[in-house]
Amino acid sequence: MAPQEDLAAIGGLTVLRAKISPNRIFVGTCAWSFDDWRGVFYPHALPRNRWLEDHGAAWVWADNFALGDEKHAGFGCLPVTARHLYLRLLGDFRTKYAPDGKETHRYGRMLWPRETALQHWAVKLRHHADAAAIYLFANNHYEGTGIETARRMAGKLGVSLSAATTPPGQLDLFGSSGAG
Repeated sequence: MAPQEDLAAIGGLTVLRAKISPNRIFVGTCAWSFDDWRGVFYPHALPRNRWLEDHGAAWVWADNFALGDEKHAGFGCLPVTARHLYLRLLGDFRTKYAPDGKETHRYGRMLWPRETALQHWAVKLRHHADAAAIYLFANNHYEGTGIETARRMAGKLGVSLSAATTPPGQLDLFGSSGAG
């Protein structure tokens, strides 16, 4: 690439970055504590328990409790490392596969209601109502249907989810319709 093209590409990236508000980009991770990242990604002197906070990344809260253990949901070590929260309702992985590795269920309907767990998570999330954003990911094998789990959780938080929501176009994510 010629030097002039490099400058144009860098200039284009600068313009693109200027259109993305830092208040609209949130990061969550579940793999972050590799020792060999110290000094490369994380400052040498920064204590490990501050690594995510230093980068504004959320510690992902995950519920993968076994069926029958839902009373534990929303409790335990749930650090807040960013101004946003990210909750993953993953479910009991044993409900997804049989010992031979074959899938055991056809998802799409409520199979295992986790009322107590959802109520615990709702209390926990309401306790952090001042978060910049709360992201919820519901797997199908949490209750049998991810979308119904998301709707039930939203209801417990007092949020209405439309059944027919049109997501923004990809270019709308950058604050424009592609012009410029």
